[in-house]
Amino acid sequence: MRYSEIKRVLGTVIHKILSNKLKELESDRLIIRNEYFQISPKVEYSLSEKGKELMPILHEICKWGHENIPKKDND
Repeated sequence: MRYSEIKRVLGTVIHKILSNKLKELESDRLIIRNEYFQISPKVEYSLSEKGKELMPILHEICKWGHENIPKKDND
C-alpha cells in the first residue's frame, strides 16, 4: 500500500505518528518499504514474511475483542 492509502484506511492519524510507526515496523522487519525512483517518486509498503506470520494471531485478537466489547444498553 502507498502511504496515502494507509493514512486513508486509518482515518484520523497524525502524519508524524504514522511515519514513526512505519519506520518502527520496518526496523522490526515486519514491513518492507519499497521506493520507486521515477518522475513522480513513490513509496509502497508491504508485509514481510515475518509480518505475515503475525496475521493469524492479530485476527484472533481482533475476533476476541469484537466478541468481548461491552454491549450498550438502550434503556
